[in-house]
Amino acid sequence: MLTTRLALAATTLLAAVSTAEAKPRRVVITDIDGPRALVDASNAALREALADYDLVAKKKWKEAQSAASRTSAGPASWAKAARASGVDAVIEGWVQEEGRHKMLTIIVRDAQSGVQLDQLSVKVKESGMSASAARELQQGLEDRFQWIEGQIDTGADALPKVGLGGKPAAGAKKPPKETETATDDDDEPAPRSKKKSKKKPAVDPDDDNTDEVAAPKETKDAKEAKEAKEAAPKDVAVAARKEGCYDIFGDCSKDPDEVLGLKKPHVPRPTPRFRFGGGGFVSSRSLSFDADNIENISQFQGVAGKGLSLSGEVYPWPLSKQDGQLSGLGFSMSVYKSVGSIVGIDTDDTTGDYTTNQNGFMGAIHWRQPLGIVHIDTEVGYSQNNFVIEDPPENYEVPDTAYTAVHAGVHVDLSIGQRATIGFGGRYHYVTGTGDLSSTQFYGPGEASGFSLDTSFVIPLPKDMYVRGVLDYTRFTTSFSGGGFITDDEGVREGVDANVALHVNVGIQF
Repeated sequence: MLTTRLALAATTLLAAVSTAEAKPRRVVITDIDGPRALVDASNAALREALADYDLVAKKKWKEAQSAASRTSAGPASWAKAARASGVDAVIEGWVQEEGRHKMLTIIVRDAQSGVQLDQLSVKVKESGMSASAARELQQGLEDRFQWIEGQIDTGADALPKVGLGGKPAAGAKKPPKETETATDDDDEPAPRSKKKSKKKPAVDPDDDNTDEVAAPKETKDAKEAKEAKEAAPKDVAVAARKEGCYDIFGDCSKDPDEVLGLKKPHVPRPTPRFRFGGGGFVSSRSLSFDADNIENISQFQGVAGKGLSLSGEVYPWPLSKQDGQLSGLGFSMSVYKSVGSIVGIDTDDTTGDYTTNQNGFMGAIHWRQPLGIVHIDTEVGYSQNNFVIEDPPENYEVPDTAYTAVHAGVHVDLSIGQRATIGFGGRYHYVTGTGDLSSTQFYGPGEASGFSLDTSFVIPLPKDMYVRGVLDYTRFTTSFSGGGFITDDEGVREGVDANVALHVNVGIQF
C-alpha cells in the first residue's frame, strides 16, 4: 500500500513539473504587411521555421479575440482568447525596403498577456530566404519562445488517473457508472438513456443546460473536488499577476523584467514625412576689422538682437516606412526676422538708440541617411543674412550687410529616446555678395567666405509635437583688395562678421 501511494505521488509530481515547464507549441501567424511577392516568400519562410510547432488557423484566433473583447479588455481579453483558441504565441510583422535590402521584421507576442518581445529582423528576397537568414529566423523565434510559458491546466482533471489497485475497503460504495461524455466540440448535453429509472440521472456540474434536469445533491467529496478545481487556476493566476512571473510553486523574489527580460509593448509607427516649427531667437553680433589705424574705425561689438523664426522640412520618400525619423531625399526652408532690437550709437555729433533689422532665410536640398540610432543629413543650399541699421547718423561708418551664399554641409543626429535626439553639424558658405560692406563708400571690393557650426536637441511632446533648440555660430570673413574710402584711409585688410544665435521652436511632425 505504501509503495502504491509513493508511486501515485511521484507520478503526480512529474505531471505537475512537466506542465509547469510547458513551452509554446501552438502558434498563429496573423498578418504580414508589404509587397505581395515578399509577403508570400516571408510566409513560406515562417512556416518552414515553425515546422516543429502546431500552426493554428488565423480565423480561429480572430474569432476568439472578437468573442473575448466583448466581455474583457487588455491582458484579460488576450488570456480568454488564448484559452478559447488554444494559442500560445502570436506572430505578426511587415516587409519593407531599407536601403538596398528588403527586411522582414517579426513581432512575437505572448498570447496569454499580449506582451511583445524583442523585434526580429532578417533579410528576405522575392525568390525566398537564404539558408543563413532562415537559420537566423528559426533561432530568433526559438529564443523568443523560451520566454513564453505554454498554457497550463491546473484543474483536477489534468492530473493523471493512477489506480491504487487492490480490493476496495470494507463498506466502500461502488462508484456510479459514468454516462456518455460529450466531446469538446459538442455544446448539447449527452442524451439520456431511454430506460426508465427511479433514480434521477447525474448531471454534469459544468453543463449549462440546467432546465431539463434537476441537479442532484452533491456529496461532501464531490463538493470538495469541485471547489479545488475552481480554486486552482484562480490561485495560479493571482500569484502570477501579483508577483509578475510564472512561478506556481512559490513567490517570486526578483524583478519580473530581470526574470523575463521583457520590454514595454511597442507599436510600429509610420515614418514622418513633414516637420514644421516656429518660435523665437536671441543673438549677439560683432563686426571687427584688421587695420593699420584700428582706433579710427567704428566699433560694433556684441550687439544683441531678438526676433521670430519659422522652419519647415519635407521628406516625401522615406527610406524606412515604419519606426524611422525623417529620411531619404528632403527639402527645407527656414526664415527669421528681428523684432524690437536696437543698438546704441555714440558719435561726436549724436548719441541714441537705433532700431536694427536682422533677417534672412535658408533653403536646402537634403539627403538623410539612417544608420541605426544615428542619422546623417547632408545638404546643399542657398542662404541670405541681412543686418540693417535704420537711419543711422551720417558719419557712422558701420555698413549694412547682406551676405548671400551657396553652402554645403552635414549634420549628425543621435537618437537618445523615442523621438528625442541630440545633434551637431556644420556648413561651408561660398559667399556671392556682402551688401554695403563691399561698397566703395565703405571698404571696397574683396573676397569673402564663411562657415557655420551648430548643435541641436529635440525633446518630444504629446501628439507628435516637439521642442527643438539650435545654437549656431556663423562667421563671414572678407579680405579687402582696396578701392574703398575707409580701406584706403585706414589701411584695412580684413573684416570679420560673427553672429551667435539660439533658436527655440515648438513644432509638429507627421
